[in-house]
Amino acid sequence: MGYTTRINPIIKEQASRELAKYDLTLSKFLRMMITNVANNDLPSEFESPNEAVMASLKEVVADIKGEK
Repeated sequence: MGYTTRINPIIKEQASRELAKYDLTLSKFLRMMITNVANNDLPSEFESPNEAVMASLKEVVADIKGEK
């Protein structure tokens, strides 16, 4: 079974150039990422911040705005 997705040609070219620096193609990179998700779940960078992190962020924003 195959999948098709549309990617902005400019973004695709930029990503291809970046990946080429590491001797990777878009295909190889996607295969690596999908395999990693299948075996290890999503990387933590994709997780939503928990309540404590959100509270800290709100405090920082309020501090920057002078609301504290």
